Amino acid sequence: MRMKRIISIALCFLVVFALCPPVLAVDDTITWTGEGSDDYWSTSDNWEPAQIPVAGDIAVIPESKTAAVTANTTVTLDCSGEVLVEAGGHLSLAGTSYLRDGKLGERGEGTPGEITIASGDLQWSGGIIEGDGTFTVNSGAQLNIETDSDVALSRPLVNNGQIMINSGTLCLTGGSGSMLEGGGGTGTFTVSDDADLEFMQGAYSIGGDFVNGGNLSIWEDSSALFKADYRQESTGTLALKIWGSESDEYCKLDVDGEAELGGILEIDFIADYVPQPGDTFEVLTCDLRTGEFSSITNNMEEDGITLVPTYTDTSLTLTVSDGTATVWEVANATELETALNGFQSDDTIKLTAGFTYNKGIVIDGKNVTFDTGSFTLQVNNLTDTAPGVGLEVNNGGNVYLIGSGEFNIRQVGGNVSYGVKVANVSTAMVTNVQVTVYEDDAGVGAYADDTDSSIHVLGNVHVMGVGGCGAKTVGSGSITVDGTITAMIYINIGSTYKDISSSVEDPAKPGYLKYC
Repeated sequence: MRMKRIISIALCFLVVFALCPPVLAVDDTITWTGEGSDDYWSTSDNWEPAQIPVAGDIAVIPESKTAAVTANTTVTLDCSGEVLVEAGGHLSLAGTSYLRDGKLGERGEGTPGEITIASGDLQWSGGIIEGDGTFTVNSGAQLNIETDSDVALSRPLVNNGQIMINSGTLCLTGGSGSMLEGGGGTGTFTVSDDADLEFMQGAYSIGGDFVNGGNLSIWEDSSALFKADYRQESTGTLALKIWGSESDEYCKLDVDGEAELGGILEIDFIADYVPQPGDTFEVLTCDLRTGEFSSITNNMEEDGITLVPTYTDTSLTLTVSDGTATVWEVANATELETALNGFQSDDTIKLTAGFTYNKGIVIDGKNVTFDTGSFTLQVNNLTDTAPGVGLEVNNGGNVYLIGSGEFNIRQVGGNVSYGVKVANVSTAMVTNVQVTVYEDDAGVGAYADDTDSSIHVLGNVHVMGVGGCGAKTVGSGSITVDGTITAMIYINIGSTYKDISSSVEDPAKPGYLKYC
């Protein structure tokens, strides 16, 4: 009997305990009232209910309220007021947090407090994030900005996750932490269509891929180094400031990866700087460039200032033009490349030394004068067994030649290669033409199509190859050779081959033979 009685008592005790569990909070939303004896986060009387929020809780800071974080705190935050992180404090955000027209800042002296999006995301619709302590987006976390106005981040930024500006404007003034250590993080950055990102002050290191579909501005007090790929979509605009012609007097887009260009480049001349014709600005450097800006504008276009782009595989340089003809002085192949990429119609390319240019030249729809002076420009286009053209002029373009020097064209290639080729009411003047065709394929020294296009060779035309033709015209195309033609096929007009005996003397030019 005694044993049974003990068991019964124990069972009754367990039943009572199960029916009366300890009292626990079932609502994880805890709201700041600030009614405690201080404004510290760690004072339970400042909260309703009177308990300190911990990880997994939602801490609500109402408008016009201020809470001070003094220690390591992890929480999901819904802030319309102010959260100030004091020296030694660290506010870590988890879950989906909100910053609504409030402020995440700091207070006090000593080591600045830090703010981290540890996991989940922060939805930022208004207000500011400021202070000297680092603002960090952890790997796998997100900062999403969606606002109708401007938001400002003045803390040093380390982004190892993802920052997405979906609408509104993000203004950056805090830099990227320790630039010497690449402290900007490795995360990605996306600016959506109609959204804005402004690097207003400080040096920034963007470690992950960057996509600009909206508006990106780099101001004179800031710089940005993109350490991965930069892509600007057709809807994007890049705005750069220029306040002088020296390399440290204008903003640049520095990309350590590939730069994929599209959209608009907008240049703003500031600080009373008046650009002069010939001033140059290397506004882009990259490991590899693809694409081009669809348009390049500036705020002094009404004053007649235009910017001529020169694209290379790794850079973009802008040259100031006042709309009048420019003389491009060139002494080597690199300078000629710049001139060919940047000249405007009616400009002059002037040799200040003789050199060889190992590419073909294409003049499309523009007029250009080559002033050889007393020097020789040797265009040497070697395309191996592939077809090639030494000098091609299209779409109403015109190549004029002045000076006592030489402008020679040499093309070595396969079937069908041309020394000089003009089409669509274009003209070209050169000194000598030499074509060598691989494997005895067909090649032409000078070719003019049937739209009143013309070529004038001041010297000789020499073509090597069994199928090589010295000069070929179609319809109303015309070719004048002041020297001699050497080729297996002397002249071809339309589909008719002409030899020396087919000529007549040209009454308009005594001493010349004419073929029609």
